[in-house]
Amino acid sequence: MKATIKYLNFQRNGVAGEPFYHCLATITDDIKRDMIITFQAKNDDKEIIWGSCRAVYMEDLSLKWRGDEIAYCLNKELFLLMAKNGGTIYDQCTKPSTPDTIQLSPENISTLHY
Repeated sequence: MKATIKYLNFQRNGVAGEPFYHCLATITDDIKRDMIITFQAKNDDKEIIWGSCRAVYMEDLSLKWRGDEIAYCLNKELFLLMAKNGGTIYDQCTKPSTPDTIQLSPENISTLHY
């Protein structure tokens, strides 16, 4: 299984809510699937809390994955980004897009084709 992150963002639930990340990633096992994934990070913000990872395949909501398996391959991708760009997971949200990433906005997210 391999993950390619297309979009990564940080979010907090209200003033005192637990912070988390959400991303759009292409997960490839036997098939390529664009999935929405949410997760929390450990205190040093350099590793996913595996039990917090949740993934949804937008084309078929009945399909299910183990969050820890998705977290493992997503974490590998994040480690590569942090090695390349430096910083933490949060810092990867603020990096400008590159030719191999997509910056999404509410205006163009509905135009994605799989």
